[in-house]
Amino acid sequence: NIISSIKTYKFNCAWVFNSTFKQIFFHNNYDEKDSKQLLLDPETVKKFFSKQKFPHFFLKTEKYLLEIACAPIQYSYDFKREGIAQGYYITGRIWDDEYLNEIHKINNSKVFLAYPGIYSEVQKNETNINHPEIILAKTPLLDYSGNVISYLISRHVDKGIYGLMEANQKQLPLFLIYGVV
Repeated sequence: NIISSIKTYKFNCAWVFNSTFKQIFFHNNYDEKDSKQLLLDPETVKKFFSKQKFPHFFLKTEKYLLEIACAPIQYSYDFKREGIAQGYYITGRIWDDEYLNEIHKINNSKVFLAYPGIYSEVQKNETNINHPEIILAKTPLLDYSGNVISYLISRHVDKGIYGLMEANQKQLPLFLIYGVV
């Protein structure tokens, strides 16, 4: 069931911990050598669930930026998730060029990551482009403690705004010539 959900929802890895935070399952669909970077110790997992019932955050490893989503495992009749968790389910998705390209296809924007150390340079370069038809958006990606681990930058050129500006520039001289007469 878990392995099929990894394929269906395009996760890259999944962990299951029991109610005492002992890892009882781990599976990934990438290079096995990299799985050592993704070992989660019981105390860390316990911290994840100490503040929120459904933690969601990003984790930076040496090689990856990983989106982490967590949920308690409850009895199926416990719709409100009020009972004691029977375990904990954690999934991870790697944010690599392939995944960013999927986001690009959805919103038709250039999408990239900028880590905090280089974000100010990216921002300077992007804001030096003085074109109102360019829409620049940034979303901070936070680690478990709420610190910015990276920014998701989306740069979109709105051809509609560009067309309006171009038409405006062509018609303004006409308005001035014929408006004065």
